[in-house]
Amino acid sequence: MEIRRFAETDRAAMQALSTHVGEGSPTATLWGHPESEAAVYLEPYMDHEPESLFLAIDDHRLVGYLAGCVDSATFPSESERFEAAIRRHHLLFRRKPVTFFARATLDTIIAKARRQSISGELSDPRWPSHLHVNLAPRARGTGAANALMHHFLEHLTTSGSPGCYLQTLVENPRAGPERPEDDLGDSDDALLAAARAQMLTYFALRYARPSQLRTALVPAQRGFRRIGLITPLERTDTAAMRADAGEAALSADRSARRNRIRDIGLDDFLTCRIAETGIHLGMSRQLFAACATLHARAIELRAPSLLAEEAAELVDDEREEHGLEDRRNFYTQLEEARPRLQRQLREAYETAAEDEWSDLLDSNQNLQTDAQSDEILLEAVTPGTYLAVSRDMLPAPA
Repeated sequence: MEIRRFAETDRAAMQALSTHVGEGSPTATLWGHPESEAAVYLEPYMDHEPESLFLAIDDHRLVGYLAGCVDSATFPSESERFEAAIRRHHLLFRRKPVTFFARATLDTIIAKARRQSISGELSDPRWPSHLHVNLAPRARGTGAANALMHHFLEHLTTSGSPGCYLQTLVENPRAGPERPEDDLGDSDDALLAAARAQMLTYFALRYARPSQLRTALVPAQRGFRRIGLITPLERTDTAAMRADAGEAALSADRSARRNRIRDIGLDDFLTCRIAETGIHLGMSRQLFAACATLHARAIELRAPSLLAEEAAELVDDEREEHGLEDRRNFYTQLEEARPRLQRQLREAYETAAEDEWSDLLDSNQNLQTDAQSDEILLEAVTPGTYLAVSRDMLPAPA
């Protein structure tokens, strides 16, 4: 994937791409008139700030772009661009645009009546820059969005901008940098990032009392019907699949249980209830194994800490400085070990797909499976983690 700046010779290709770039996405078209949408969200960037417009090229074909602005205060406002597009394209005489604008007006009135906040252009000196990204279907999930944003953020750094904001629609929960858990099976960078991000969940599970550990049945395919970062299980067929699992899910024969739930399309996540709360956390065996490997390697790399008698001789400032130096050394070593660490995490991740939980926990404990628990009120999953809330979290009736 090649990322480069817009050139005037790209204008025709950009205008052609803008008519269909959103195909298959929740925001494929806003008010049903691609030409006027481009007049608001693309052409002004080509005209007023081409140096902040970056293109994604795949196999010599334009597949997406990032349109940005270093200082929004110097750029035509969204309302000004809307007014120009309405006049130029006679949008008030077109059925779909009029319907869109009427709905937007009604939403604004209702929100104000309910005293809810409404979206709009951000005016804050801390975040003077803005951007939006459009990708053709073939470029989604390839890392193109991350690459475009990386180039744009470098441009902002050299331009002296202190910050940037991204505005999107509620219908587009995937806007922004791609999440590491979306690419655990394909990207070593994503796997390392996800393992680092989920270490607290790993520690909660790894050091929980054995009596607190359970397994929860969740869909084997977890990337669909998502709301933001999570997939609420009530939006899936999980309850029906758990019912199909039946007695096999409770079987003491681990092999039979595993095969049965796999055949149905389920996976079993390790879970535990956090003490003194109604919160349940969980994790897939593959991400758990990757976290365990990262934890072990981090212990190996950790710079030696001071002996107790040596630490006692230091004043607070010296002790703090020594701790900062230890952390700097650790992260330097971690970055130097990154290629080897990624290979080790990948091997652990792939191998764990066939492991039993008893192997990963170094315990022969036969974990209880909560196939259908009346205790749970709400459940949600990500590709590698589980979160649930118990009914007893609800306040008692007055």
